Amino acid sequence: SRAAHLAGERERALELAESAIERLRDTDALLWQADALLDLAETRRLLGDEPGAQEAAAAAVRLYALKGSEVAAERAKASFPTARGVRSSP
Repeated sequence: SRAAHLAGERERALELAESAIERLRDTDALLWQADALLDLAETRRLLGDEPGAQEAAAAAVRLYALKGSEVAAERAKASFPTARGVRSSP
């Protein structure tokens, strides 16, 4: 059915976003990690998981700030206003 197909695409989108984070987690590429977390936040938001989106965005903001990328941190905060880098896990 169409509903099952769409559900499968939603699950796949989430799997891809989470997979990118896992691949980058043990690297020193903090900006790429933050970008992947922001992608996950956007995916979660599109799938209707606003708390999960805010959590991933907050993790991205923390990494952007840690790397000193204030522009990227502010961009993330603009898209996810309640994501202020509060300690959480994606």
